[in-house]
Amino acid sequence: ALVCLGWGAALAATPPPPAAAGVDAGEVPAIVLERAHALLVARDPAAAAAQLVAFDAVTWPDGGLGCASPREMHTQLLVPGYRLRYALGERRFEVHASSAGEVRLCGQAPARLRPAPRPIDTPPPAPADGLPKSQ
Repeated sequence: ALVCLGWGAALAATPPPPAAAGVDAGEVPAIVLERAHALLVARDPAAAAAQLVAFDAVTWPDGGLGCASPREMHTQLLVPGYRLRYALGERRFEVHASSAGEVRLCGQAPARLRPAPRPIDTPPPAPADGLPKSQ
């Protein structure tokens, strides 16, 4: 099965490992758990064994799911979702998710939103109408 992460990326879904002892993830939709696990594995294959150690139901202030950078644009609507905390030994991961299954690993913006660097000696792109701007 393929998993869409909301950024146009698709990953092969692998079943997430069981939650840590004492954590009942039954409230979290399976699609959210699957996509969060797929995102962790895509960022770091060693995280395949990471266990869910805690989660909170949250309402995110916008479509950035609490992880947006100032240069990103998102819907300006409240988004119901989850804050998922995973552990792998001493390592900790925090995934923010919408209840619909969009997931973000906080601290890492989607690659397609980062503009490619432009050499200093390269002129800026021409205006959309093709006419030079008047001074």
